[in-house]
Amino acid sequence: MRIHIQAPRSTIAAILGTLLLIAASATLSRAQDQEHVKRSAKKNDKGWKLSVISAILPDNMAPKAFGRIEKGTLALQVRDTPVLELPLKSITRITRDTTTDYPAANFMMSVATRPSVEEHRFSSKAYRDEMKARAALGAMSFIGLLFPRHREMVSVSWTDDTGEHDAQLYLGQPEGRAMLKKLQEETGLEPRDLEKERKAMKEAIRELQRWRRKKLGKGQ
Repeated sequence: MRIHIQAPRSTIAAILGTLLLIAASATLSRAQDQEHVKRSAKKNDKGWKLSVISAILPDNMAPKAFGRIEKGTLALQVRDTPVLELPLKSITRITRDTTTDYPAANFMMSVATRPSVEEHRFSSKAYRDEMKARAALGAMSFIGLLFPRHREMVSVSWTDDTGEHDAQLYLGQPEGRAMLKKLQEETGLEPRDLEKERKAMKEAIRELQRWRRKKLGKGQ
């Protein structure tokens, strides 16, 4: 979709104020959504909303899907159409991690860089007004970086007649942890926690640095 961004000088401040209100509203909305997710995540038998990335999907897409665990199968579907069905006994490895994205920043930047439906003469007043409006939206996108969305990534690996495959499932954190617990219960596998491994590695590095400083201090 192509849009036309044109704003006279007097409206730039209004744009900034409006976007600040949008950011504040997004914060409140996100808090409400998180509370809703916490409630829905307790209903393990009904499944979870998620995004999935896997090389076995067409074009390695990441569709919005719905997943559930039932009858010994992890089933993923998009609009009531099954896209992936994994027998739990075929799963060989489970991994979890946390990810972060910035939907507010991405949205504002996409609007700021979207082509205009009109072509203005270079250096004309209309051209300058449009560039100012785009610059304001681009600057405001940095405010969106203050409102990250934290998500849970659950990766499952499995084998079938064609070999070993992987799929990354992205969920809200409460839902992701509920799915992880359910997978662990059903498969008996101990998930690998990449987040904990990173923290342990950082702590080991800090401990080594403290030991070296102490050693150097004694040497002097």
